[in-house]
Amino acid sequence: MNDIERRNWLTSLKVGDKVTYRTKWHGDNITTIKRITPTGQIKTEDGRTFRDGYCKIDSWEGVFLRPLTQEIKERILLRETYQRVVNTNWKKVSPEKLKQIVAILGEE
Repeated sequence: MNDIERRNWLTSLKVGDKVTYRTKWHGDNITTIKRITPTGQIKTEDGRTFRDGYCKIDSWEGVFLRPLTQEIKERILLRETYQRVVNTNWKKVSPEKLKQIVAILGEE
């Protein structure tokens, strides 16, 4: 997206629109626009304020708003699925379900 396309996209945003930004440590994040000020600042439901589509996270990092694409949604779903598997208490999973999981994964 070039500068003109980006500016047009930012000015087309409305309250309730879903957008995304990517941080170095947490990857892609989806948020919803909560408010747009008369000066064009975009406030999101997670408490961030974006000026010209940019938000300073801390002294080390700043992020840019981006359109929420299907690719980003899929990447987030994959990350959340992976985390669910990693955080599973496998001692509580029944032997039958474990057998089903192994069958899905296939033999190595």
